[in-house]
Amino acid sequence: MKSLLKILAVSLMGFCQLAGGQNAANISQTPSTSSPCSAHPGVGDFEILSKTYGVDLSSYARDWWSITYVNWVGLMPKSAQWPTLAKGQVSIRLRILPDGKVKPRDVLVEVSSGDRTLEHAALKAIKKSKYPPLPQDFHEPYLEMRACFSYNMQSLEDSGPGDKAPKS
Repeated sequence: MKSLLKILAVSLMGFCQLAGGQNAANISQTPSTSSPCSAHPGVGDFEILSKTYGVDLSSYARDWWSITYVNWVGLMPKSAQWPTLAKGQVSIRLRILPDGKVKPRDVLVEVSSGDRTLEHAALKAIKKSKYPPLPQDFHEPYLEMRACFSYNMQSLEDSGPGDKAPKS
């Protein structure tokens, strides 16, 4: 039952937006002022920031999100679960090394939700995850990504048919 509540407390959809044309040389130490999550409220999404030089990273990115998502749901704070259902979005910027490892110093909150418990769950989900090595045809020193973690941003009224809770 607890697992079901955790799953109900978050969006069950994952969205991948690949932006291979962008290149961010350094992870900024200062959070950006606009939310990169705002384009898809209620949806967990991520974006590849590194230049890909034509390498198709879509399969790797989907696997990356699946691994991260499982850990994130397991770390969901009580405040994001029923009955509180805290809302917020956290944007995390990170770098994945060729061996799949992520150094803690390369995982930063880019845009805060204002709720430290939501940020902590998102950060820990990335730091706790064990990722596979980057594809061999990707020859950069790291893959830079942005991940957006949305907590309860999609109301039941906005969900599709069959997703609504039964009325009592």
